[in-house]
Amino acid sequence: MKAATKAKLKAEMKAKLKAETKAKMKAKLKAETKAKMKLKMKTRKKGEWKMALYSEKVMDHFRNPRNVGIIEDADGIGEAGNPVCGDIMKIYLKINEQKVIEDVKFETFGCGSAIASSSMATELIKGQALDDALKLTNKAVTEALDGLPVHKLHCSVLAEEAIKLAVKDYYDKNGIEYDPGSFPAENNCEACSIH
Repeated sequence: MKAATKAKLKAEMKAKLKAETKAKMKAKLKAETKAKMKLKMKTRKKGEWKMALYSEKVMDHFRNPRNVGIIEDADGIGEAGNPVCGDIMKIYLKINEQKVIEDVKFETFGCGSAIASSSMATELIKGQALDDALKLTNKAVTEALDGLPVHKLHCSVLAEEAIKLAVKDYYDKNGIEYDPGSFPAENNCEACSIH
């Protein structure tokens, strides 16, 4: 056999083997995926979507967010976000003479976890004194949502920071003294820059 013919046969055999291997791997992957989907379907209750990554509370606050909107005459406005993750939250506060949050609204541009975190955070501070609202932590927001995936924890950090920046804005507008170290730098979510 000539060397050229031998090389051609070798190349054809190699291509055929590669195609067969690829087809087998594709079929195996398809079968594994189908098996995983069947397992997920078995764990769902009838008529209910159950997402492995997100709790029912996260999904509820994402699908039915509370306190969405703008307060035109807000006493304090705070915005937190980072272009790295793409999530931006804006919190509006209406504060009465007793320094209690009478109303709170939010606008969020971001993922479902960001929307759910904003919604839950506003629920947690509505009706609270400013001092209590300042004690709200991202951990408290995450716990109230029955958890967030690790790679989405920064969403709860943004909610905490936006609230603190709204309170800071209220203090600034009303000439109320405060410790600048108690508040985050504006639009500087450290958690966003890590992921």
